[in-house]
Amino acid sequence: MVKVTPETFETPLISPIGFKIIYVRVGYAATSFSVHKSLLCLSSHEFSRVLDSDSRQHVVLEVADAEVRVFKMYMDWLYQGQLPAHRVDIPFATSWLHRLLDLYIFATGYRISQLQRAVMDQLVGSRKVPTTDSSSQPSALYQHPRQCADT
Repeated sequence: MVKVTPETFETPLISPIGFKIIYVRVGYAATSFSVHKSLLCLSSHEFSRVLDSDSRQHVVLEVADAEVRVFKMYMDWLYQGQLPAHRVDIPFATSWLHRLLDLYIFATGYRISQLQRAVMDQLVGSRKVPTTDSSSQPSALYQHPRQCADT
């Protein structure tokens, strides 16, 4: 469930992705994240729908049904293009696989198709076949951007 509430915050003076910052409270403990509105809108149809329907200047997006560790993985992918790496010192069928599956479920729920593809690429990537498809990378968001209000 995504909920938007009004709040006033200062925005940073310099931002390469735009000046609008959205504050996201995640999980039942309401852990706060600062995220560029344009990235949220470009990556997720659900976030775009909610943020475009709200005309207030400063908002806090509440994502109570997501786990903080999963949202952190989403932020790592969104800003750095990184997903959890499979480490040889951790058994394959435990931590790494569960983290990716949780991330895939999050991406499905919030309609983040590029993240879904990236997770599937990572899961199937153990076949070690090189790919030239960049559609699962966050940089693909900039190639065909959707319009987002106030970005």
